[in-house]
Amino acid sequence: MDQPSSPPEEAAPPASEPPESEPRGLTVDELLTAITPRVWVTPALAILIVLGFAVELKLGVSLDKPSGSQLLAAGAEFGPSFAEGQWWRAFSSMFLHAGPLHLAFNLWAFWSVGKLTERVFGNLPFLALYMLSGIGGSLASLAWSPLTVGVGASGAIFGVYGALLAFVLLHRGVLPPEYLVQQRNSIVGFIGYNVVFGLSQKNTDMAAHAGGFVIGALAGAMLGRDLLMPQAGRLRRALGAAGVTALLLFTAVVVQRRLQHVPAIKATRDADAALAHLQAKEYPQAVARYTEALAHERRHAWLFNRGLAHLGVEDMKSARQDIHDADLLESTVKSKSLLCELGTNLEHTAEVLADTEAYCTAAIDKETDPKAKARLFSLRAYVRALAKRSDESLADADAALALDEHATRARLRRAVVYLETQRLDEAETECGKLLADADAEVFTFWLCSRVAHRRKDGVAERARLDRCIALEPDDRDSHLARAWLNDQENRLPESIADFSKAITKDPANPFAWNNRAWVEVEMGDFAAARADADRAVALDPDHASYLGTRCFALVGLGELTAARADCVRAIELGQKSKLDSGMLAFIEKRHAAARRDWQKASDEDPVTARELRPWLARLPAR
Repeated sequence: MDQPSSPPEEAAPPASEPPESEPRGLTVDELLTAITPRVWVTPALAILIVLGFAVELKLGVSLDKPSGSQLLAAGAEFGPSFAEGQWWRAFSSMFLHAGPLHLAFNLWAFWSVGKLTERVFGNLPFLALYMLSGIGGSLASLAWSPLTVGVGASGAIFGVYGALLAFVLLHRGVLPPEYLVQQRNSIVGFIGYNVVFGLSQKNTDMAAHAGGFVIGALAGAMLGRDLLMPQAGRLRRALGAAGVTALLLFTAVVVQRRLQHVPAIKATRDADAALAHLQAKEYPQAVARYTEALAHERRHAWLFNRGLAHLGVEDMKSARQDIHDADLLESTVKSKSLLCELGTNLEHTAEVLADTEAYCTAAIDKETDPKAKARLFSLRAYVRALAKRSDESLADADAALALDEHATRARLRRAVVYLETQRLDEAETECGKLLADADAEVFTFWLCSRVAHRRKDGVAERARLDRCIALEPDDRDSHLARAWLNDQENRLPESIADFSKAITKDPANPFAWNNRAWVEVEMGDFAAARADADRAVALDPDHASYLGTRCFALVGLGELTAARADCVRAIELGQKSKLDSGMLAFIEKRHAAARRDWQKASDEDPVTARELRPWLARLPAR
């Protein structure tokens, strides 16, 4: 029997069919999808971040140049606010951003790594580590830079990266290196952007990023799970999450207490309290609290606001100093304008007027609003008028009216200059325009009554003074002016009434006492005249007119010795009054001299002629 030269070959199995004893394994993506089927936390957080940005814009945060105060109002973190108990800011700040670029980079970095990390840890654990990381970053930022207004999700996102890194280090080989390389670009881009952004912004620190990363890594170590047995160790993970939460709560208490003792924050809290007092018009309290704040740090806003508080208590000198100091720190149109206005309310020394004019000029150069600029021209017109530079004052008033035809102050200033330079018809023209305004103020009627007085228009003067008193019944100057007008028009009881109201308003005004005494002399009530003249002389012992009035009252009472002493003293003080010299001659029975002096005084003024008529009648016939 022939033997085969070699054993027959076995048929090879088809290459496309794997042996049943070696089933195909799951890929990493398939495994992660199997243990976390739905990824919903990452998109939900991304939506919340976008909504947070929309809300801050709705609240008035600038799109391209957000300010710290705008972000703070929207919910940013800030040491002084946290120290006051506003703990929620550590959470809300995670959903705010300083502009669209900041938002875009954070969303890109979060989206790149968020879905992977959520599948690794599971939905709720991922949400927990995100929130814990964000709060940890906020607390680190508060502790490191308590006076920086902080916003952004980058602390939480750094925590996501930290958690993923902790998982990789603690579970070596579970995620293949080539799989993690896919995340390299987002990691490098995210970290690089945040480093550059942090170093380029003077008010930004890296503490939030470091704090978020550390808490994220810690939470990642506590919440990590076995991907092949995802349900195992649930109690351990829950306790780990609770431990990290407790750590953050303890840290928050420590940070808050530390912040309460930071001098800069105490100063900020004092300033916040001072602002509240200022807004409530509690000016002394505002001054006190701003003073405490400024003892630690001199800030423009604090100095400026203390200046406003000083204004509230009518301390013009201190207000001007504070606004001046604020302007040195940061020159603004607002501070220059206020200094311009303040200078008009201070003692009008040459130095004050020069400084005030310089402030007004600087404010005019910076101001862009036409009405505000017109007001500044009006103020400078007033300053230049006080410096006796009428032409320049008129030029400023003209400039103000060119910018704003309703600039009442400028028109008033023109009327004043016209009055002072005896251009009475032009002053009256301005008064016509001013008084046509239904809202004309007391000063307008007062000024225009003086114009009418100079023009000897008694009807217009009385109408304007009546209007002054109707608008402000206790206005002393209006009552004095009308009392004088009543005396000129021989309405003596009405004159007495107006002088009495002026005296009630200002008992220390010797002019009112003296003039009421003179009207009483005219009425023959010498006892009352003597009492009023005594008050005037007591207030101003060396005033010739007051002594002269008392001289007349004493003669009327028959007290010629005392009367002679007053008349002699009045003449010695330099008052070359024909009334007093005539009365001295009358007392000394030099009747011809008395008649000559009184007749001369009567010829010069018809009102004086009326006043002297009774005294001339006392002289013996020639």
